[in-house]
Amino acid sequence: MAKLTRVVMIVLFIGAFFLTGLATPESRTYAAIPKLDEIRVSLFIDSRGTVPAVTLSASELQIGINQADGVHTLMAAKDEPVRFSMDQYMLKWIAIGDYNRAKTVYGQLQAAGLNPYIFSTRKSGKPLYVVYTGHYASQNAAELVAAKGPGGLSPIVTGPYHVSAGKFASEAQADALCNSLNDAGITANVVAYVASGAPAFGVWVGEETSPDKLAAVQALARKAMPGLVLTPVDPAMPYLLKRIEVSQSASANSAVAHLFFQANSEKVWVTAKGSGIKVAERYGRTYRGAIEISQFNGKLAVINQLPFEQYLYSVVGSELSADWPLEALKAQAVAARTYALTLGMKYKIANISDTTFDQAYYGLSREFPDAIKAVEQTKGEVLVNADGLITPFYYSNGGGLSADPTEIWGTPIDYIQSVMSPDQDAQNGKLVWDRVVLANGETGYIRSDFVADTGEKNALGLSVVTATESNVNVRKAPYVDNVANPPIAQVMKGDKMIVFDQAIESNSFNWIRGPFTAEEMLSAINQYAEAPLKSPPKSLTVTARGPSGRVVKMQADGADIQVARPDTYRSAMQGVPSTRFAVEETGKLTVLGAGGKMRTLAGTGGKLAVISGSSAATPNGISRAIALSAPEYFIVNHAGNVRLATSDVQYRFIGLGNGHGLGMSQWGARALADLQYDYKYILQYYYKGVQIVKE
Repeated sequence: MAKLTRVVMIVLFIGAFFLTGLATPESRTYAAIPKLDEIRVSLFIDSRGTVPAVTLSASELQIGINQADGVHTLMAAKDEPVRFSMDQYMLKWIAIGDYNRAKTVYGQLQAAGLNPYIFSTRKSGKPLYVVYTGHYASQNAAELVAAKGPGGLSPIVTGPYHVSAGKFASEAQADALCNSLNDAGITANVVAYVASGAPAFGVWVGEETSPDKLAAVQALARKAMPGLVLTPVDPAMPYLLKRIEVSQSASANSAVAHLFFQANSEKVWVTAKGSGIKVAERYGRTYRGAIEISQFNGKLAVINQLPFEQYLYSVVGSELSADWPLEALKAQAVAARTYALTLGMKYKIANISDTTFDQAYYGLSREFPDAIKAVEQTKGEVLVNADGLITPFYYSNGGGLSADPTEIWGTPIDYIQSVMSPDQDAQNGKLVWDRVVLANGETGYIRSDFVADTGEKNALGLSVVTATESNVNVRKAPYVDNVANPPIAQVMKGDKMIVFDQAIESNSFNWIRGPFTAEEMLSAINQYAEAPLKSPPKSLTVTARGPSGRVVKMQADGADIQVARPDTYRSAMQGVPSTRFAVEETGKLTVLGAGGKMRTLAGTGGKLAVISGSSAATPNGISRAIALSAPEYFIVNHAGNVRLATSDVQYRFIGLGNGHGLGMSQWGARALADLQYDYKYILQYYYKGVQIVKE
């Protein structure tokens, strides 16, 4: 894929820009535009991933219950975290006075893939540490887990059924009775709830799996404390049952309050006095507005509710950076506002998620002054066409051309078409990486600023470089990602390497991914192919491209790889950034022979064989093939051009752009803003025939 220079791209873009025509559509009446004063953003929800418990903190948390008659605040927590989870079935594995032993069991359960907690209580005036796992939707689900737990432990199933031992005006009064009951060996916890419209505290006894089993608990409690009056608890009432958790601490002295809520219909409502609420399990991000915690589809749901326009402050800041021009930020603000409004109540209890599955929203830390200014200066503005709100798809980088909808989803969209997009600034300032051969024959990429040319050449005339620092990472592809592209080796200062290729550090404009083995490709493809491959592919071929050059059809070993829609090839090809890519097969060699005839060489099973390691002219036309190590070879043609080949089939993907490519390129918007185009022109360039109106 040829790369256009910035100057050429700008000239071509300007011509295309005026040829497309951006005349504002004539005034017309549009379909009703929805309004949204506040937005509900799912941080955790069943369909997008959730957790068993969530930990909130702020300078002062206000914790209550959201009921039909409004929010009732029940308690506060100053400068200390509070955990929340559903009061469901759990497994009690051990109750012991030795915290270190409890911690050992906790570790065993964690290693077994369970979700353990250590709760601190008391018995006979001494600390007692109880290890649980949970949460389970039914007694049967808990029993199935118990049967698979670590050996030597016999857990007891506990449940969400309790009886009340009394109502009190303060938490301190409830604590006194709770401690007395626990000292007597009766499981009891303090609860907060709403009684006659006002906060109340109580002590609840038991953690039973059914109402029938409460009778035995009541008998034990009355025996331990004669005269104690116990009354049934309505299982449908909202409440906050408090336990003291010491799971995460290095010693038994560091504890947090853990509040359990009624799992069926309760909505816990948390606000903060101060600068937002921190959610530990959501990467420690802090959010404006309120946090609602409830159950949805049997799983914990955590929703951030806040003013709609304030939500956009963080979306703009999460999607773009503080050094971007204001007009690009404003274009993003209008697109993000419009997109959010099109979703309605997508998740039934939330409008939108906080991930790029919808649009990025990373809380207060991603806000910056120009992001706020961009939202305020476009307040209420949305994108419409004759049908009302459009869906303003956007993405990081088009690689020079935005996509046509037919090559992404297989169907047209009247306001989106492929246009030139000046995206190349994404590679500005990126370093060159050298592709090197190490002393042990391994090949990979190393940043060129960590090596120096020795002036030496090897037998093929390739440069020899030396590492200028120690513990420098070598990676398969030229970019840093310790998960997707971890180091394959490290070099020390003075180590020598052979350089046989170079590439700019992968970025959102141009990139390299891989190499991936045939087995790795089989696994990835079969997650998405409608007809799974039966064996590792010996060949992957792009057989059709769309208007912008994006892949729309592929074959493995001559058979079509059928996917749900063309953009799915991104995921099927190991999650490459875009479908505007070429495939490099390192286990295949095409030889140009006499008369222009081409011959592709690959051994049986897709393996490349070295026919000669030294001859000047081998029968297949290869000038020279020099082994690096058992699985890798240099192939050199008569002109001295060098490439790497492997004995086993491997695949590299070399491409342009990042994202689906539909609608507005964020990097393109940045370049247009740098060219002094305002946000309205930017939007109307990427979305054809639209108007910007106030909601």
